[in-house]
Amino acid sequence: MILGEFFHVNLKIYYENWCRSQQTQIAFDLKRDYRPTEDFRNSVTSINRSMESILKITDRFPDNFNNIDISNIAQHSYHAEFTDSYLLELSNAKGWIIVSNDGDLLNHPNRKQLLVSLN
Repeated sequence: MILGEFFHVNLKIYYENWCRSQQTQIAFDLKRDYRPTEDFRNSVTSINRSMESILKITDRFPDNFNNIDISNIAQHSYHAEFTDSYLLELSNAKGWIIVSNDGDLLNHPNRKQLLVSLN
């Protein structure tokens, strides 16, 4: 899930930069307009290389999804996206510290562990 978020956020940054570089008022669509471009392929290649580097310095683990309190995540989805609430629930269960600049996580009412802001 963390790599999925990493991919999504970075692709959005690349896409927004591409849109600005087009110097037009046309409203673009990521899948229709950006995906068929060479810029998109270069962006995905760059993101994948970064993820490979991340995987070299991290440990993979089972998230024990069957033990996570989904009702607690659903209850707190008014404060953040499902994925953010899920990661927070997981970090609470594991005692992890999250490093993020995501205001939803930093201000989440269910946050038990320290979150470090990148701002």
